[in-house]
Amino acid sequence: MTGQTAVLTIAAVVLILVLVERARRMFGPRPSLFDRPAIFFLVVFGAILALRWPEIRFLQGINLDEAQTFAQAMRFCAHPVPWRDVDGNTSGPFTSMLLSLALRLGAPDAWPTARVVLWAANCLTLIFLYLALRVFGTRSEAQFVLTPVILFYAFALDPNFTHYSNETLPVLLLSAGFFILAREWGASGPLRARLFFLGMLVMDSPARGGVAPRNLLATLLK
Repeated sequence: MTGQTAVLTIAAVVLILVLVERARRMFGPRPSLFDRPAIFFLVVFGAILALRWPEIRFLQGINLDEAQTFAQAMRFCAHPVPWRDVDGNTSGPFTSMLLSLALRLGAPDAWPTARVVLWAANCLTLIFLYLALRVFGTRSEAQFVLTPVILFYAFALDPNFTHYSNETLPVLLLSAGFFILAREWGASGPLRARLFFLGMLVMDSPARGGVAPRNLLATLLK
């Protein structure tokens, strides 16, 4: 067994054991170290990073979308005029701008940077979904319901899911929108500021689903 295989195996086993413990916690009210969200997410994020590490270190473009987005991000670092300098296609300029932010902060202009930003966006997505679920349940319940998403991010290692894609930022924005919507749902009364930010997040989400996020928002707010 090589060192890389051993690390991947350990990460997978640790992640599965944590999720099994969360499932058992649903039926046994014993206190657990993972009841603390900081510890739970630290282990989950670390395991996902370890499982993604071979793809992160791959020094070639995985997908044409990734190559186009990375080229646009580099262009934004020099001249951020989206309507003149780049062709954002169906994703718009924001997906590339997120990546350009990492480049502006000093990250190397290399493929691993894009995949680390993808991992960070996935981690933020999990946090927003957890916070949305906490409105309706306890910590252990929210962590348990989050299990399918965690398993997907950890083990869906097909190249279509491990490259920085047009869906990276839209998924993050939609998860943040779900969090704000859940907070509004559980509030005693409507708050204009929350509704404003909810509309901004969902309407500005350049998802390939086209009008799907807008229709979802309109349906939920009826």
